[in-house]
Amino acid sequence: MSKILKCCTKGKLYTPAGDSWLVRVVNTEEHTTLYFKEYDGYGTQFGTRVDFFDDAMGILRTECEVIIREIIPAPDPASGEEDRRKKIDMEAQEGEHWVGRCKINDVTKITQRHLDVRADVNIPLTFTSDLAGEFEGTIVNISAGGIQLVTKQELEMGDVLFFTYAFRTLERPFSVRILHRRETDEMGIHYGCCFIGMTTGGELAVRGYVFKTLRNQANAEEIRRREEILKRDMEERLRRLRADALAQDPKYAEAVRRKQQSEAKAMGIDPAVVYPKSPDDVLRDAGVKSREGQGRAEDMKAHVKNQQARTTTVRTSNVQGIKRV
Repeated sequence: MSKILKCCTKGKLYTPAGDSWLVRVVNTEEHTTLYFKEYDGYGTQFGTRVDFFDDAMGILRTECEVIIREIIPAPDPASGEEDRRKKIDMEAQEGEHWVGRCKINDVTKITQRHLDVRADVNIPLTFTSDLAGEFEGTIVNISAGGIQLVTKQELEMGDVLFFTYAFRTLERPFSVRILHRRETDEMGIHYGCCFIGMTTGGELAVRGYVFKTLRNQANAEEIRRREEILKRDMEERLRRLRADALAQDPKYAEAVRRKQQSEAKAMGIDPAVVYPKSPDDVLRDAGVKSREGQGRAEDMKAHVKNQQARTTTVRTSNVQGIKRV
């Protein structure tokens, strides 16, 4: 297999004349082969640009040497003529009439496929492979390019795994190739895999699933953010109510003054800056000078307790309303 291409089945060939042709790519240890459904006969051998859509590496823009020929048709079995098709021709799919041998001379640009949008998920599935048979695993991350699989099963690099799943409404078969083995933790062994042979419908289904998952996760995060804002708002209201209560009760005011002065002194700050007013000043500002004023303070404390109870009820109902969004 080519050391440049890792997981590639599609490409695009550009001729020096400015034409371009979508090609199917078969990458083996011996060579890279391009299959065409149509070709205008520009030439049989030339140097040109070929873009490879590699699910592991990304989009590779390359400079290649290409030799193109027409696929030899199958002989009539009844004629007894020797089958002259080569192995390359036998791998052609229906409708493919041209084949090109491709030698990659240089890679001029790589657009990373791992920049595909991906989502963290938890999809337990049953997988099968020719080497490992049937086993259980969980997809924990997915993009249109591939998946991260966690399983207790030991797997071989390059092994092809098969599974079915309804990323939309239709259950489809998918196949992935193992590219590398990552860390091992309490969940199992993590394998990085790329999709292979995925149809256009399958890719659209995966992309739609990824965006829907991210959208739902974003909505959940927005709900949590709004709940946090509401919580801070309620806490600020309670803080102000407590401050009002302190201002109306001389004992509370004196206790707060002493505590704040002590903390300020421990931090090397002038206590007068933190709490410049004396207890008499606080009581004077609050209007608490006589028994009548102290009676008003007791009434204020009762009012504050009622307000706190009402605020708690409002906070609970608002949070429930957010969760229903």
